[in-house]
Amino acid sequence: MFLPLQSFRFVFAVMIFCHHIGIFEAGGSCGVSFFLVLSGFVMAKGYGEKVCSSGFSYGRFMGKRLLRLYPLHLVCLCAAVVMQLADEGCEAQWGWLLPNLCLVQSWIPLPSVYFSGNAVSWCLADLLFFYALFPWLVSGKMTGHSFTPPLFAKCC
Repeated sequence: MFLPLQSFRFVFAVMIFCHHIGIFEAGGSCGVSFFLVLSGFVMAKGYGEKVCSSGFSYGRFMGKRLLRLYPLHLVCLCAAVVMQLADEGCEAQWGWLLPNLCLVQSWIPLPSVYFSGNAVSWCLADLLFFYALFPWLVSGKMTGHSFTPPLFAKCC
């Protein structure tokens, strides 16, 4: 079941790439939306029962997610810092660096912050937010229900 879904992830990743190089405008928002929804579905299918088990560790869960996202994010952020230094030198503004380092830049509703540094990493910050909420939504700790993603989707 997951192999066909993974192939869809590839198709939509190509759509996002095509959006960023300017050859398919609709690929960006459509591709990112699909990618996030599919990631949520795969997480619910793969981790739904594990989250509700007594052996589940939130720290281990988040650690695995961070290990997948953060190293490449850090490399790209360092490249963005180098490019900004080369472009602006000593005049560069660095207020955006801390939120980017912590992957919370998209939580600040200012385009100068959430599109700062490596501009496309706003999506990683959103994904990290969804990962952080996932165990509580599935286990019902936030809502009192045993499995809440469908209920949560109806509310949004």
